[in-house]
Amino acid sequence: LPVGRTILPQEINDILKELSIELNAPFAGETLRFLQQCYSPGTTYKDSFARLLHSWFASWGLILIGGDDEAIKEMAKPFLKMASQQSKELYSDLQNHTTRLVEAGYHQQVQFEESHLFRFMENGKRQKLKVVEAEWQVDNQSFSKEELLQELNDKPDTFSPGVLLRLGMQSHVLPVLTVIGGPAEIAYAAQSKSLFDRIEAPMPLFQLRYSVSLLEPNVKRNLDRLTFPAEFYRRRIEELEKEWLNLTLDDSKEKQIARWKSDLQKLHDHYMPEIQEVDATLEASTGRALSIMEKALEHLQVKVTRAQKRKHETELLRLRMVKQALFPLDIPQERMISAFVFYAHYGPDIWKIIGEALRSRTSDQHILLSL
Repeated sequence: LPVGRTILPQEINDILKELSIELNAPFAGETLRFLQQCYSPGTTYKDSFARLLHSWFASWGLILIGGDDEAIKEMAKPFLKMASQQSKELYSDLQNHTTRLVEAGYHQQVQFEESHLFRFMENGKRQKLKVVEAEWQVDNQSFSKEELLQELNDKPDTFSPGVLLRLGMQSHVLPVLTVIGGPAEIAYAAQSKSLFDRIEAPMPLFQLRYSVSLLEPNVKRNLDRLTFPAEFYRRRIEELEKEWLNLTLDDSKEKQIARWKSDLQKLHDHYMPEIQEVDATLEASTGRALSIMEKALEHLQVKVTRAQKRKHETELLRLRMVKQALFPLDIPQERMISAFVFYAHYGPDIWKIIGEALRSRTSDQHILLSL
């Protein structure tokens, strides 16, 4: 089901109250009231999210236009018709351009077929139309090319473009100067270039969005105290701990144990001829004795390492805290931690703080922003 058209149930109020309790922050009550104004029973996810963005950023001049709006779909009719009439040519253009990108060493972000059109069914589901010989099919329905054009003309709001058509559709509806997106959006935009040639529209400029991790004071202190730069925390926590211990632990004990093992081997090799003179069958027993002593030393080495880890547990706790803040569950903070968490801790001024801090920054590198 399309998320944007999904209607929020009555239970959303109970969910929001539970959220405010879990937040346990200075502005938790204000956050709850704010969310209740935006996410109320009977509204759609789309409208709720629009209220949220408008409440936060309307004073910055933000204007919201939904691609699923009936008036927008009416304006997009010529484009959607073109996508059905020239589906084979579009497929060939996109395939050729994607092949050139791959040959140049770039990743193919989107796998695609001849059809790039979807339809909203009566049950609310969004399903892809498929081209089968001379027909367009979706669910249990079939349309000739002429019948599909008539449907597009009469009910444009029941159709939507696939990801590779979306940028072209918005440039058809409105003049677009710049598109701001993440790495994935820019990657599939690169695949869409041939579409703009076909619709004879200028391809907009693409700007990489800001990528930001917010550092609360205790996280910033611990990050500064430890030895790793922020990008190292992308690694799994086990790898981080091992790397930190390798840099921090006193390896003199490990070197001493390694020397013991080496000395044992030398003693074994030195006395083995004398033992063999006494009884040649004792060679196997001597080898087993050496193996037992080596394993005992290896066990001792593990114990020494564990003891040193316990000694440095405070630093390891700091390491885990920074990891959890920057990459919770190994996922970047901006994709995992809701904005409401920071809103609940710092109040409505959080966006002014971030906005002012980003004015002098560029988006070509990940930004660590101290709160």
